[in-house]
Parts: sequence; C-alpha cells; structure tokens
Amino acid sequence: MSHFPVPLRLYSETVLKSYIMLTSILVPIFVCVVLPVAVIWIVCYTLQQKSNNETQILLEAIKNNPSVDSEKLIKSFRKVKGARPPMENLSRKLLRGTIYTLMGIAFAFMGAFFPGEDFLLGSWFLCGMLSAVGIGFLITYFFAYKNLAKIEKDYYSSRENE
Repeated sequence: MSHFPVPLRLYSETVLKSYIMLTSILVPIFVCVVLPVAVIWIVCYTLQQKSNNETQILLEAIKNNPSVDSEKLIKSFRKVKGARPPMENLSRKLLRGTIYTLMGIAFAFMGAFFPGEDFLLGSWFLCGMLSAVGIGFLITYFFAYKNLAKIEKDYYSSRENE
C-alpha cells in the first residue's frame, strides 16, 4: 500500500521523486522565509492601522470640539493597559525560568536514557534550547530582583502621574 494520495499512484516513480524533492525544498522555504515575513507584515500592519485610527479619532475630536485637551487624549491612547506590578512580573519570570530549565533537564535525561539516534539528536537539541531559555529567564529574574526597590519606585511613581 502506497503512502501517497490516490491520484499520485497514477504517476511514474520519477514524477513522484521529483514531487517529494520539490516538497522537501518548498516547505522549509515557506516555513523559514514566507511565514516570518507574513507574521511581521501582519504585526506592522496592525500597529499602523491602530495609529491611523487614533489619529482619525484625535482629528475628529479637535474638529468637533476645538477646546478639547489633545494632550490628555493622546496620553489616554498611549496608556499601557493591564500593566502588571513589578513583583508579579518577577514571579512570572521565575516560574517560566524554572519550567523551561526543568524541561531542558528532562530532555537531557530522555536523551541519556532512551536509545535511538534520531530521538537522541532531537532530545539534546531541545535540552539545549529549553535550558538556555530557562536560564535566561532566571538570570533576568535575579538581576531584576536586585533592583526591585528601584523598579517598584518607578512603577508606582508613574502610576501616580496618570
């Protein structure tokens, strides 16, 4: 039984090999080139539309009521919504750092104790990536924890000015 869809069984073996070769070339190109470019374009387009929308609202407000406080209106657009307190951000960094590091250690154990060449390579690769991300979060946590007093002071003083 062939693993190809029914219409592909009608083609010769050389056509199928070229199909597989073409697929093995196009999929990585799509994933590594087209997909990141599309994501970046969508993010930039969304930010541009948000900026245009804010500008239109500001212009309409000024046109309808010239005495409107435009500075206050602009500040309300730029306000960070849902800003978390510094201690909560630190807790999240500690949690993420611990989870990623432990996942990296788990993949290291899996690579060491489960045989299989393909699995071994992927396991060590994931071990390195997850451990690096986890250690990065933990380093960020410890440096931020040293400066917690200054961070909280800046956070609460900026919240009072709003």
